[in-house]
Amino acid sequence: MAGYDQYDINIGQPDRIVPRDRMFGVRERINASGEVIEALDEASLALAIGRLLDDGVESVAVCLLHSYQNPIHEQRVRERLGELAPGLPVSLSAEVSPEVREFDRLCTTVCNAYIKPLMASYLGELETALAGRGFECPLFVITSGGGITTPETAMRFPIRLVESGPSGGAILAARVAAQRDIADVLSFDMGGTTAKVCLIEDARPRSSRSFEIDRADRYLKGSGIPARIPVIEMIEIGAGGGSIATVDPLGRLRVGPNSASSVPGPACYGRGGVAPTVTDSDLVAGYLDPADFAEGRLELRPELARAAIAGAIAGPLDTTVTAGADGISKTVDEAMANAARIHAVEQGKNLGQCTMIAFGGNGALHATRVAEKLGIGEIIVPPSPGVGSAVGFLHAPVAYEIVRSRHVRVDSFPFDEINRLLRNLEQEARAVVAAGAPGERLEVRRIAFMRYAGQGHEIEVGIPDGDISEHSLPTLAGRFESEYARLFVRAVPSMWIEIMNWSVTVSNRVPPAHVIVDGGESRQVAATDHRELCIGTTGEHIRAGIFERGRLRPGDAIGGPALIVEPQTTTFVSAAFTARVDAAGNIVMTRRESRPGSTAGAVPRHSTIDLQVMWDRLMAVVEEQSQVLMRTAFSPIVRECGDISAGIFDLQGRMLAQAVTGTPGHVNTMAASVSKMLPYFPMDTMRPGDVYMTNDPWIGSGHLNDVVMFAPIFHRDKPVAFTACTSHLYDLGGLGMGPDGSDVFEEGLSLPPMKLVDNGEVNLLVMDIMKANSRSPVANEGDLYALIACCDVAAARLDEMLGEFGADDIEPLAAHILDASRRATEAAIALIPDGDYENELMTDGYDFEIKLKARMTVSGNRIVTDFSGTSGHSARGINVPIKYTEAYAVFALRCLIGAGIPNNAGSLGPFRFEAPRDCILNAQFPAPVAMRHCIGQMVADLMLGCLHGAMPGTAPAEGATCLYDLPLRSIAAIQPGGGNSAFATELCHSGGMGARPALDGLSATAYPSGLWGTPVEIAESTAPLYIRRRELIRDSGGPGRFRGGLGQMIELESSEGAPILLLAGVERTKYPARGRDGGHEGAPGRITLRSGPTLNGKGEQLIPAGDLLYWEAPGGGGYGEPSERDPLAVARDVQLGLVSPQAATEIYGVVFAGNGSLDEAATAERRRQIVRGAA
Repeated sequence: MAGYDQYDINIGQPDRIVPRDRMFGVRERINASGEVIEALDEASLALAIGRLLDDGVESVAVCLLHSYQNPIHEQRVRERLGELAPGLPVSLSAEVSPEVREFDRLCTTVCNAYIKPLMASYLGELETALAGRGFECPLFVITSGGGITTPETAMRFPIRLVESGPSGGAILAARVAAQRDIADVLSFDMGGTTAKVCLIEDARPRSSRSFEIDRADRYLKGSGIPARIPVIEMIEIGAGGGSIATVDPLGRLRVGPNSASSVPGPACYGRGGVAPTVTDSDLVAGYLDPADFAEGRLELRPELARAAIAGAIAGPLDTTVTAGADGISKTVDEAMANAARIHAVEQGKNLGQCTMIAFGGNGALHATRVAEKLGIGEIIVPPSPGVGSAVGFLHAPVAYEIVRSRHVRVDSFPFDEINRLLRNLEQEARAVVAAGAPGERLEVRRIAFMRYAGQGHEIEVGIPDGDISEHSLPTLAGRFESEYARLFVRAVPSMWIEIMNWSVTVSNRVPPAHVIVDGGESRQVAATDHRELCIGTTGEHIRAGIFERGRLRPGDAIGGPALIVEPQTTTFVSAAFTARVDAAGNIVMTRRESRPGSTAGAVPRHSTIDLQVMWDRLMAVVEEQSQVLMRTAFSPIVRECGDISAGIFDLQGRMLAQAVTGTPGHVNTMAASVSKMLPYFPMDTMRPGDVYMTNDPWIGSGHLNDVVMFAPIFHRDKPVAFTACTSHLYDLGGLGMGPDGSDVFEEGLSLPPMKLVDNGEVNLLVMDIMKANSRSPVANEGDLYALIACCDVAAARLDEMLGEFGADDIEPLAAHILDASRRATEAAIALIPDGDYENELMTDGYDFEIKLKARMTVSGNRIVTDFSGTSGHSARGINVPIKYTEAYAVFALRCLIGAGIPNNAGSLGPFRFEAPRDCILNAQFPAPVAMRHCIGQMVADLMLGCLHGAMPGTAPAEGATCLYDLPLRSIAAIQPGGGNSAFATELCHSGGMGARPALDGLSATAYPSGLWGTPVEIAESTAPLYIRRRELIRDSGGPGRFRGGLGQMIELESSEGAPILLLAGVERTKYPARGRDGGHEGAPGRITLRSGPTLNGKGEQLIPAGDLLYWEAPGGGGYGEPSERDPLAVARDVQLGLVSPQAATEIYGVVFAGNGSLDEAATAERRRQIVRGAA
């Protein structure tokens, strides 16, 4: 959960809602099919309940593995709680969020339990207060899914109210869409702090089942607590009137996510705010009337706005205040347009065919400018747009949605079971809705969440009316394939289809909207006043008419540029639009075929601000690529863990932008891949729709299992750029994903650079070869199609971007990106004292222990690292091609040197690396390299040690570093009929991160690889495995003033009682993570069997039938002397089970009294003893 910003070593996590000492396990087990394989142990349940009641808890959350398949054990827990603690609120995960993925389900249930007592009290008091004032009408509560529900349901599932406020705006937009009979709508809600966009289809907002609560960084996906609840699908970004504008170290103008809020507010409020905001830029440009803001309650001060922009924006950018204000507007408008594009792409929508409905305090003011960027031709501003969400609440239906996980394959569909499930869901939902809408006619909507077998992300498909039958099932499958092709360019041929979840929504029928017939003649109306707008980098003035909305009548027409003012907001009609008032009082703005005269406020093409805006767009394109790749991938290590990369390159093969999502091993090796592949394919032979690929370890990311694809991008029939992407395919034959090969030929199928897609046509022969050489042929084929979709989306988006900006190519943009990034990186390096900084560390190795050595030379604005002195190459597959070595070396450097500078050829240019041929960090063909990550990832700690010498007090201690992934597969000699299902899987797990200079290390966190862990329920659903235990290992984090992150224990076995092959490839079993500045080392990793043997950290090894694997990942090193750690922090660690009482006393010097409280006097004495002993 901490992988949302890999380069931030001080990354945080949301605070725990439930501390570890209030979480209890009970003995029981249900498997992925819902079968009880271990009955609920009543004794362990009674013990857990007793401890909860002793602590005086006010609410309980219950989440047991695979309860979404069978809730019997959770129901029994509730029954016992009811017997022992009548009236205690209990939330069951099988009811709150009955979907696969235990962590998400647990978090959702915990949040529900946390809110439950509060919501019950609040709604109870509200009902009493309303009754006391004579209200006899029923009370309803709005939900995050856009419906209203009864207080009883809200008190049972209060988590469904978490994001209820913004849903009102989407409901309003849906109502206006129905009024005007519009099929496709983009809802645009811009307020003072944020902007939200939402797609509306056929008068129904798009829905989702995922949301994040309490993000560590509000606008960074992945930084919050996941919640799986029905929610209206929308994107929120930090772009509102109060969003603060700054100039970053690269000289780029940034807007948001920080906000001035209402206090102190924008600079122009005159309340002490000094930072320029969007409102300040709008005021300077003339869009706002300083004397009539907020209905005249606040007089704005233009001179303060101009001063703020001059100091923070115009000065650093060496431009005028007018140009600075225009840049703020352009930047925030581009950010909002990018959010809309990402949202549309995820839903497979063409925004050019949508109507925008704008509201919120600032939505109507920015709508035409955002619409122009999106190619939208019609905008509607409804009455009272400033309070649009509140108006929307009045149109919400009484509704209730229920979701159940039940995995089925379309080719073996259990008709009776699924039809019975759907009927039961409908009956349950009808009962809830009928309580709030008695006697009313109800509507039912049924959804199947479908995917190709083996993928990890589903898409919604409407279920035909009536029972599903052999006649209607092909219709359902056909709808899925059509929707898939719409979202991801092409369907995957001959691939099995599966359904993971089923949803039934029941709602009452809201009175239909009166459809407006927008006829009659339009009449131009005269402006009541005029105002000069000063926009563009040249400061050109245009004269805009002022119109009071309260005086406008249906049929009134206005030509842009114009400002339509009303109490809560202002609507700007740009010169590209005309406006007309319809019969319902909506302002309907329509884009002109061509603008009258020249474009007012136009800026010179390729101005600095234009290039910055285009750079932002490019970053949005590559992030969109990464999301498409993960959503369409089949391998769990890709779709669940993010083992990918994606980027855009210029025609010389220089990387211009890369996705934040991905792992450094892919990201930084891919930077060199395109230039290496270009010589194989002459430019004049390339055509639109071509895609090339290779898995050559010395061209791609270091081993055969990673496939690199690249494709030319065309604009106006000529190549302008390239895109590339990489992902991990688990099995390509040979010895497989293990270190036992003696050369690269034994490690699997090798694919030289080749064309996979020719002018849009996939080479099926290559696909067949890939499938024929894999133990996971279906997943391999699917993952290749996912990579193709990733290339397709980049080609389409870059072509659209160049067309919008009127650019023929990306050369000026490339020059700007590379120059700005290079200069910023050089400036960051120049702050480091010149000199040589050395470090070395020992690793376990395979056939021999390995020494890694580095000498980092800082000279001016360059850094050269020499790996001379490093051990020679191994006879086994742990050797590292130099580009993979460089990938993790430069990652570590970039974490502390210019961490905020995007990765591209410019920012990577000042770093150079040298390594002797045939040393283990510069493996030469045909050395075996399958497990190159074992040693390659250790290079990050090696470089951080050098940086510790160059930049004291900045580098974290050593961590587990090497990913503790679990490659497992069946034994080929045992046939599936013999009780052993054929499978090959790779489960991602990780040890502890090293302590930071001012923070503890994160536990069970993949650093530096950045991969996410594989959920237990996903692992058991995709392979015949049974994971008995997964927990943090007490005392495994290295002691220090700041403690290292803890490692974790995994216990697993075959669910079929069959033998399993383990292809181990991990480090830190002999040489644990070292502490820094007096911090102690973390615990080493360990691999053992229940039967007794200790296994090697590397190599193919057998887990015998019936045996149990104990997989212990190492802890991170500590930072600073343990005796300097805050005693209260040590006491808390002991309370939470992270540190033992013995270690607290012996190592940290913290002593506890007989009652468990901190003994301050004894602690002080013990710490004096430790210091004397050290001396």
